[in-house]
Amino acid sequence: MRIPASLFSLMLCSILAHAQQVQFRQLRFDELIDGRHTQSETGRPMALLAALEFKPDSLLCLGEAMEFLFPVPRTINSKTAFVYRWDAGKKGWEKLGASVRPKKIGSHTYYKTQMQCRGVYALMQELEVQGETRIRFPRGYSADTIFWYQDNLSAAARIPVERGAKGVSLPLECLSAIANIEGRFIDAQGNIFQLKTKAGHLRRKPLLWFMREPKDLVIGPYQLLPMASPLLLSTLK
Repeated sequence: MRIPASLFSLMLCSILAHAQQVQFRQLRFDELIDGRHTQSETGRPMALLAALEFKPDSLLCLGEAMEFLFPVPRTINSKTAFVYRWDAGKKGWEKLGASVRPKKIGSHTYYKTQMQCRGVYALMQELEVQGETRIRFPRGYSADTIFWYQDNLSAAARIPVERGAKGVSLPLECLSAIANIEGRFIDAQGNIFQLKTKAGHLRRKPLLWFMREPKDLVIGPYQLLPMASPLLLSTLK
């Protein structure tokens, strides 16, 4: 019976993990971005190729690093793909060592790395993007953070918003209509609202039918859903 590549990799890692008394599991894209993003140290968006959560039995790091193989469904540029470890304190990714190295096992190619301390590890590669997309906020509303993620790119970005800003820029010039945009807004009265929509719903129609569509995307007040009051939120802390 022929064993699928991803399953074979999991079996190999499982044998190694069992011998060292550690636990690991592969993470889906939606699991990885739960409270995280896929941005480099400079804020550029990266595409997720594979991710693992590594849990030794001890809170301390292992005495010796273990080799793990990332199953990747497509050929990647090993010169620009790197393994990162999530730094919860800095809320960002820490690049680990040099670029990944391919390893051939039978007819399949894997990308190997070493893990020694518990945490979330991701194999990612920078997206080749240019420019930016401006998103304008409704008049009278402010936001703290805008979260963008796109499933087909396996990429996500958390963009902090400056106080009093009337909008924010995402590091992508051609934002797909299927991209997800989320955020939390507050009005002048202190009411809190949630935004959860697709980028395609934010495209403003031109003033007249023969005019070009404006480049900026605009959030309408009707797209903001009321949340709990600030007083209620303070009691839940």
